[in-house]
Amino acid sequence: VVENSWAREDIQLERDAAVAALRLAAWITSDAAKRAGLDVDAMLRSADARGFVGAALGKTVTVDLKATVRRIESQNVVARVGGSDPTVGDEHVLYSAHWDHLGTGSQAGDRIFNGAVDNATGCAMLIEMARAWMSIDPKPRRGALFVAVTGEESGLRGSDYYSRHPVVPLTSLILNLNVDGIVPGGKPGGILALGEDKAKKAWPLVEEAARRFGLPLLPDPKPEAGGMFRSDHFSFLKAGVSSYSLIPVDVPGEWAREYNGKRYHQPSDEYSASWDMTSNEVVAKMALSIGLNAASRR
Repeated sequence: VVENSWAREDIQLERDAAVAALRLAAWITSDAAKRAGLDVDAMLRSADARGFVGAALGKTVTVDLKATVRRIESQNVVARVGGSDPTVGDEHVLYSAHWDHLGTGSQAGDRIFNGAVDNATGCAMLIEMARAWMSIDPKPRRGALFVAVTGEESGLRGSDYYSRHPVVPLTSLILNLNVDGIVPGGKPGGILALGEDKAKKAWPLVEEAARRFGLPLLPDPKPEAGGMFRSDHFSFLKAGVSSYSLIPVDVPGEWAREYNGKRYHQPSDEYSASWDMTSNEVVAKMALSIGLNAASRR
């Protein structure tokens, strides 16, 4: 992930000149840290402990580098469907997916990072869930927002920006449901709901939908990979919104088995007409069901 995603131009949100910032933010390898006399093992243990606070390393470094700074613009795309109840119609369920990917690489041959799974699948689901929500008559009591965010691959920049500049107050959001990288294949063996229910009201709806669609709710099998913090639901969690990213696991099929090892963040993440879309259909229906129940309840 570091090599394929972050060893390239780094996109940041434009900041006010009066806001303090680091002069340099960078990675350091374990070998370099050890040569500098740092106890890497002790530092990692400290970082794993609850309540960790960064500390000065007591080292200086001289760096000779050339950097170019350029200003670019990108867009979040937002659609809103209002609720039918005049008392709570201004409350919303927010569905999110990121539309950006990595652009082109420097390797020979196919250089295009298509991002078919990550995250054209989520964008397609967002569009179809919005289409389904619009077709409902009468509409649920509460409304819905469908937000396609930019800059996820650059550090959740689009969702971070949206959480700071929402089109409706964040206090109106009762739930965020995020879809990101939904691997195609047969019916999943289970579902991850990465996130947190800050209001303690949404989780029973997640459980009910999982039972309805026959998807056991499973614990994160690789929490060390940081999936909890690497998709756009995390920006909304930090802003105080109950948020979940729905991820199918144990998806049958060769494409699903090979995806992480051979296609994730590679040019080979491209669409094939041979895809079995069962996994995508099940997750989309589950997400829509959770949101509709949240928007409709008394």
